[in-house]
Amino acid sequence: MSVFRRSTILIAAVLAAALTLTACTAGTSTTVPTPTTAPPNSPGELAGSSAASASLAPVSRAVITSTPGDAATGVSVLDPVVVKAANGTLDTVAVTNPEGRQVVGALSGDGTSWTSAEPLGYGRAYIITASARDTAGLAISSSSSFTTLTPGEGAGLLSDLPVVRATTGPGHSWCWTTYLGDL
Repeated sequence: MSVFRRSTILIAAVLAAALTLTACTAGTSTTVPTPTTAPPNSPGELAGSSAASASLAPVSRAVITSTPGDAATGVSVLDPVVVKAANGTLDTVAVTNPEGRQVVGALSGDGTSWTSAEPLGYGRAYIITASARDTAGLAISSSSSFTTLTPGEGAGLLSDLPVVRATTGPGHSWCWTTYLGDL
C-alpha cells in the first residue's frame, strides 16, 4: 500500500472519529460548560504578574438539556417541552413565544426537571432559557429555540389532534371525529 493511500486512510479515520465524538443527539439540546484560561503572557495578561500562574476557575458540573432540541422545526404542539438538569437542580426555566408570553409549566419536586403544562401554538417560534446550579452552588445557563409545525405541514398534523370515539345506532357502528378546538 502506498504512503499516500495510507495517509489518506489515516486522515479519513481521524475525521470520522472527530465527527463521531462531536455529533449531537437529535431531539435534545445540551449545554456543557467548558473551562478556559488565557495562555501565559497572552495579550490579556501582564507579564510577570501573579496572573501568570493562572488556574482554571471553578465550573459548574450541572448540565442542562431540553426537548425539543435547539433549532428543532415541525415540533408537535401537543408534545410537552421538557427541560432537565443533570448533576444539579434547575433555578429558572422560561419557554417564551414571540410576543413574550411564557408557557405554563411545572418544576418537579426534586428540581431536576420542568415540563410544560399547556399545548403550544401552531407555527410559532419559542425560546427556552434555563439556569441551574450544581451541588457546589456553581451556576450555568442555557438558551435554545424551536419552531412548532404549521397547520397542514406534514402528514403528522391529523395524528397530533385529539380523537373522540363514540358508538351510534342499533348496530353500534363506530364514529370517529377529530376535535380541532381553538386552532
